[in-house]
Amino acid sequence: MKKEKKRMLFTVVFLIGKTALAQHQDSTKLLQEVIVSACRYEQNTAETGRSVTVVSREEIEKMSYRNVGELLSAQEGIYVVGANQNPGSVQTLFMRGTNSNQTMVMIDGIRITDPSTVNNATDLNELSLSNVERIEIVRGAHSTLYGSSAIGGVINIITRKKGDQGFHGNVNLQGGLFSPDAKLFGGNALVSYADTSSGFYGNASLYQSMVNGMDATLDTTTIQPGMFHQRDQDGFNKTDLNVRLGIEKKKIHAWVGFRNSNQISDVDKGAYTDDDNYTVQFKRNLASGGLEYRLNDKMKIQYLGGFSSMERFAENDSSIIDFAGDYDNTYTSSTYSGKTQNHDLQFSWFNKLFRLVTGASYYSEEMNIESYYFNSAWLFESKMNFDSLKMNISTSSFYAQADVLGSGIHSKLRDFTLTLGGRFNNNSVFGNYFTYEINPKYNLSENSLLYLSYSTGYNSPSLYQLFSPEDYYGYGFTLGNSGLKPEQAQSFEIGIKQSIGKKFNFSIAAFTNKIENVIDYVYIWDKNVPTDSLSWINMLGDAYMNVGTMTNSGIELMVYSRLSDRVYLQANASMINGRLNFDPASIDLSHADGNQIQLFTNGIFLNEKKEIYGLSRRPNTARITLGYQPSKKLDLSTTLRMAGSRSDIFYDYSVYPNGGLNSMLLKNYSLVDFNLRYQPTQWLNAVLRVENIADVQYSDINGFRTRGRGFYLDLHFKF
Repeated sequence: MKKEKKRMLFTVVFLIGKTALAQHQDSTKLLQEVIVSACRYEQNTAETGRSVTVVSREEIEKMSYRNVGELLSAQEGIYVVGANQNPGSVQTLFMRGTNSNQTMVMIDGIRITDPSTVNNATDLNELSLSNVERIEIVRGAHSTLYGSSAIGGVINIITRKKGDQGFHGNVNLQGGLFSPDAKLFGGNALVSYADTSSGFYGNASLYQSMVNGMDATLDTTTIQPGMFHQRDQDGFNKTDLNVRLGIEKKKIHAWVGFRNSNQISDVDKGAYTDDDNYTVQFKRNLASGGLEYRLNDKMKIQYLGGFSSMERFAENDSSIIDFAGDYDNTYTSSTYSGKTQNHDLQFSWFNKLFRLVTGASYYSEEMNIESYYFNSAWLFESKMNFDSLKMNISTSSFYAQADVLGSGIHSKLRDFTLTLGGRFNNNSVFGNYFTYEINPKYNLSENSLLYLSYSTGYNSPSLYQLFSPEDYYGYGFTLGNSGLKPEQAQSFEIGIKQSIGKKFNFSIAAFTNKIENVIDYVYIWDKNVPTDSLSWINMLGDAYMNVGTMTNSGIELMVYSRLSDRVYLQANASMINGRLNFDPASIDLSHADGNQIQLFTNGIFLNEKKEIYGLSRRPNTARITLGYQPSKKLDLSTTLRMAGSRSDIFYDYSVYPNGGLNSMLLKNYSLVDFNLRYQPTQWLNAVLRVENIADVQYSDINGFRTRGRGFYLDLHFKF
């Protein structure tokens, strides 16, 4: 592991040094991106005292990203499990080593999540790149401005707004082949209209993707003569509709939007295990709107609101089990539904002394689960419905953040800025909670920024973790635990952003995140039986509990350079270490009535202090792209993607005393991609992408396949 870290770091640092020496002082200036999500007002990324990234629409089309998960996995500090698998697979986000539910994902400032899931995490597979203008990424705890779940960072997907005068449109067609029999076809059509005299604008887009996928699971079975063994291909179909209408004038901007997502995925039972007729259908409706009024050139008021409803319908019909065509005679279905509300009212005031953002917000969630099971052989059926529980939670918040400008205090402090912020939260379940942020930054020179950031964050327990009523063992220990506390985070970061000449810049950041009250799933065992004498009969139940502390530390590095007028290089690397600490004295055992608890995730009994090094599915990563532009119409690039070895989890029946999760090491991998972009006219753009040129066989998740060599073609037409 240490050798891999050194090798990745050496590779990227060597390239930085080499490109720095190759600069020409008369070269053109790099484009400066603007970000809003970092401080809730427009600011140049080079002036932002945090590690941030903006991915523009031009970059999305140039690299031919197929979905949000694939795009995010190309950025430093982010690893997306599932992005390299069969389209339609669940895509789980890990930012700076935090868990998948500890990063906030938004569309136009509206939080996107699924409250009906166990841990309230966002499946990135839901999010397409249809109608996306840019994606903003802010790393590190940011609960001061955004509330719960913003521990690892914030990802804001910003859709297209007002366009050029008149009617315009574009059509995107995409096709691809990957693995022997797997193929995909998709398309996106967008039309927009804008009238500069009245300020009215509108746009609408329709996205469709159809995938005849590969078998998502690995086949390790040796088929003997006469043995029945059925493999299947896992398909995926997705449709997205986006509509936005607005009026934008000098002092006022009002808009409303609607988004509908509908997709169906073929899924399997688990690692190494197929299922020929198991499907999951997901639907989401999102209605949102905003109003901005500028009082003058220094003050404005903004309102942002959104209502979202979602539903997942999982259906598993009887499966064929032998050559005679017999079935297993079972049918199961489950409907998971959820709703969220977002409301935010914000006031901004800028002057020579400070830039102030303050506001109030309200957020609520609700969920329900219905399930059905039927066995025709035994004529047995069961039903479950959580509707009577009225599972919901809400949070009201007040926040304020100010950039105190040194230039407004004294001329000698003109290069210094201090950001201070705080947020008061009142939650309907666990009460009051306060988060804050301290973020000084200093311009060492015109092209160099040094910054520090200390911030706190929190993550609320999910509705399922709080209120799930299941008591499968009959001892009164419910799976849900209404006494759960929010996960609490402290995030520290130090970084520097540097430009050398006019064609080279890089950034480096070191960080530490400490998350307390980590929520985990546990088994409850009889306290009157010694741990080494337990058997299945001594199990009293299972539950979610606050059990320990997770600490992540790491380094992120990014470099971009124009080696010449025709050659460019872009690289990033992320190194991360993590550990888990458990102290029985700090664990509230009231929900378990003082009985013994065992972590399902690793089989450890929490009867003494323990420390575990390493976190599952968080590898060190590096990415290097070398591009060549022989003309304005043609762009060629090659990308090397590297991921270090990392541990993965699997269910192990041998875990004492009744089974649990265990870990195994997955090997490191390196992949090479090729990209060709050709734009013969301003109306036509074609991108050819070859993924995993060497057809490297590797694992992203134990028991599941990754895509092999793939060929993809994108055609963009504008009118």
